[in-house]
Amino acid sequence: MQDQLHIHMAGILSGVQGQLNKLEAAGKITSSPAKWPAQVVPVEGRDPKTGKAVTRHYRALIFRDKPELKHNLFMFLGDHVPAAKMHMADQILVVTPRNKGGFYVLNSDPGVTGGGTGSADFLLVYK
Repeated sequence: MQDQLHIHMAGILSGVQGQLNKLEAAGKITSSPAKWPAQVVPVEGRDPKTGKAVTRHYRALIFRDKPELKHNLFMFLGDHVPAAKMHMADQILVVTPRNKGGFYVLNSDPGVTGGGTGSADFLLVYK
């Protein structure tokens, strides 16, 4: 309702990087923006309120940009994920470096198949 952009600078939860590496090795994360909307993967994180393990589903994409990410991710998301263009206020983006260079870009919203989320906090550490 207030048209606010909310950005967090935080660390990624321990174990998330390893999960993403395994999903990539299994061919479940794409580097094709055209395939991004359907490339949904489960990632285990932590409920920020209870601290318990919880799995949410994210659209996963690999950016191989070096040495820095050079895209406007909000425009990129709107251009490639139809649900985002219609409901941008519900979207979250998580960007984390990839061990092989480049970045993993995760997107979710409450409508993602399997159990999406409108919060990035499941994957972040603020300490």
